[in-house]
Amino acid sequence: HVSCHNVMLLPIAWMAARLSGSLLAYVPHELETHRSGLGPVMQKLQRITERLFIPAASQVLVVCEPIAQWYRDTYGLTNVHVVRNMPEREAVKIRTVPSGDFRTRFAIPDSATVFIYQGIFGKARGTDRLLEIFASMDPDAAHLVLMGYGEGPDQAEIDDCVARHRNIHHLPAVPREWIISHTSGADVGLLSVEKTPLSYRYALPNKFFEYAHAGVPILVSDNFELLAQIIADEGIGWSAPYHEIEGVILGLTQTDLAPYRARAQEFAASAVWETDARVFETVYGP
Repeated sequence: HVSCHNVMLLPIAWMAARLSGSLLAYVPHELETHRSGLGPVMQKLQRITERLFIPAASQVLVVCEPIAQWYRDTYGLTNVHVVRNMPEREAVKIRTVPSGDFRTRFAIPDSATVFIYQGIFGKARGTDRLLEIFASMDPDAAHLVLMGYGEGPDQAEIDDCVARHRNIHHLPAVPREWIISHTSGADVGLLSVEKTPLSYRYALPNKFFEYAHAGVPILVSDNFELLAQIIADEGIGWSAPYHEIEGVILGLTQTDLAPYRARAQEFAASAVWETDARVFETVYGP
């Protein structure tokens, strides 16, 4: 097999498969032609490339059912499979963090609710708005932990806010097997962006499952349509319009969280990589 994870590499992967007598598997990490940040020219080029070469793929693997249905409807495919982006079973074990949990590490008072955003920082990820919200909040009521990394001005903005506000903290990205152990020290996980291309509306990111495995209720902006629906169906948190997220954050207290913690872990119990990875036996099997 030749596996291709990027639409612009499809022509090269197609040629490699033909020259080697291999099967071509297309494994996009999201809805490639509707990703954030694509200009009109690049988006058109990607759409043309995908339409031309995706029929040559023996199998197509995507990260959630709405994206799978989009590929079926758009290209008339019947060979689309779903493998969700979930942590491995070994990585969801919660262990004691040697450096201490967030409250210990950052001297967060017991009265404060600890919110976490983990992943890549930047305007497209909504972290700029989170900084604005928490910069104006009472440090005795709410703290924000940003776990991950930014680049250039995005990271500089984080560093500046951390220096000026005692309720905003940064923890650099941790090894994969320690993510959930660290996250379990938070009270609420955050996912909120203003603009959501179709790829974001259908997004099912790994941090969503990591929050749940950590027993952390989740707050999302409701333009993450798939996430908002899961949260409503499973009772593992809250969704709200982007412009109302601040009000929800201000209104949440630790007494609101207990019913959601247990439901989050129940939802996550079978949400491990080994569950969906069985699909690979079909895709790459003999």
